[in-house]
Amino acid sequence: MNNQKDSNHSTLISRLLDLLSIFAVAVGMIYCNGGIGIGSSNHVGLLPVVRRILDPNYLPGDFNIALRFYHHRAFAYLVAGGSALLGEDRALAVLGVLAMLATSAALFGLCSQLGGARVGFLVIGAFAATRFLWTGKGLEANEFLGDPEVMPPHLAHALALLVLTLLIKERFRLAIFLTGVTILLHLQIGVTLALMTSPLYIVKLREFGWKETSLLLGLAVIPASPALWHVAQMLQQGLASSPISSAYYIDFRHPHHFELSSVAAAFWVASHLVIIALAYFSFRQSTNANALALSIGKLLICCLSLAVLCLIHFADYYLVKNDKLAQVQFLRLTPLVTILGAICLVLLVNRWLPNRKLAVAVNLALIIAAAVWGWHSPRRAEVPYYFGVKRFADEPSNWVNAALWVKANGPRDTVYLVPPGRNGFSVLSERSIVAEFKLNPDGSRFLAEWFERLRDLSGGELPTGRGFENRRPLDRAFAKLTREQLLALSQKYNARYAVLHKDSKAQFEVVYQNKDYRVVKLQ
Repeated sequence: MNNQKDSNHSTLISRLLDLLSIFAVAVGMIYCNGGIGIGSSNHVGLLPVVRRILDPNYLPGDFNIALRFYHHRAFAYLVAGGSALLGEDRALAVLGVLAMLATSAALFGLCSQLGGARVGFLVIGAFAATRFLWTGKGLEANEFLGDPEVMPPHLAHALALLVLTLLIKERFRLAIFLTGVTILLHLQIGVTLALMTSPLYIVKLREFGWKETSLLLGLAVIPASPALWHVAQMLQQGLASSPISSAYYIDFRHPHHFELSSVAAAFWVASHLVIIALAYFSFRQSTNANALALSIGKLLICCLSLAVLCLIHFADYYLVKNDKLAQVQFLRLTPLVTILGAICLVLLVNRWLPNRKLAVAVNLALIIAAAVWGWHSPRRAEVPYYFGVKRFADEPSNWVNAALWVKANGPRDTVYLVPPGRNGFSVLSERSIVAEFKLNPDGSRFLAEWFERLRDLSGGELPTGRGFENRRPLDRAFAKLTREQLLALSQKYNARYAVLHKDSKAQFEVVYQNKDYRVVKLQ
């Protein structure tokens, strides 16, 4: 009886330590990711759509809401539901914390399924939080932990880890259902996840039979159907048809999502793939690790499938230059390879160590190495470590101050001309603007009109840079617009007010001014 109580007590303590570990890794991820962001980055396109969902009369006729109306639509409804219950800021903060906790828990689940110890999970969590040895980074700009602002990739990445864990357990029904949920949340990541895991289903087709196969397809399609319906709606509105080539649009707006970010990225992702293969062959030779070898073999097959998809992407982008397949953005899931590589590296290190005490010491040394790297990493200058909530509206910026003044004092029944390279005026001021470089179309839908609006705001000629290089030239061109040009734009877009940089020579009645910007009445 006493032995049973001691066993239950030990199990309870073990579970509590597991939960504490998951919580600690989530805290580290939030801290090293710059905290929880609200209102900035991709929220500038999301939140106006959320507000329109909650209030159909919010900014009626707004071009940029129409532009982003179907973008991550399911997630927009999720945020809208949370906002209705908690308020917008609280909902985003709670979702941000929950997303990191979900990622940490899913990572813990996969590590446990592979037989990793708790301290090994802490090592991998430290690697992912600090990006040590490229962990959590892939072949393009996006990372596994994303930006401080919660968006669908945070949840999609957690689901990807969970799907892989379920496939190792051969729980195919739940795995494919969650793959469909991933498609619902993020179309490109979900489709890539479905394709990279498909070999694990294909080899089981004979065993499944047609009834089980039909059921599995249904389980994938049912949760994904709203996203697929939204794609069908966008196709009807010109998603895949435009006189402007996809290659030009990609090069102008977001080449960082399509091109190889660096030779270092290719080296590190390939190195992690080699580590996964090494772990598979190493454990396969061990007589007492056949089950682990089989599990890692499944991960290796998925990673090799993803590698093939990436080669197809690069062939389409660099050689064929058709960009139809490349627009699926198979590269979006390559950070998963480095996460799996880090897990396999820790498993190998612990297997090679002769005793438990040495294993614990080495694992602690790896955590310290990751912490030292994270503290001195160049990335820390770009994304300062922070634990807490950072609101875009609280930033000490003259741009933010101008937008907040308009929110408090500016008329709502008009459009505002603002520098198109700056982000977030509409989300901060809750007013309509002509166009913003950050708020780009999905595919060809509204693409020609978006380019026309940017061209108008830059005096008739677009800059020739690539991606974000175009933001400052767009703003400089806008600042050079004459009084006559601004009045012509006022007439064309029903814009009665403008936000002009201090360099602008155009003279109008000033209704607000700070050191960098002035809000003027166009008349």
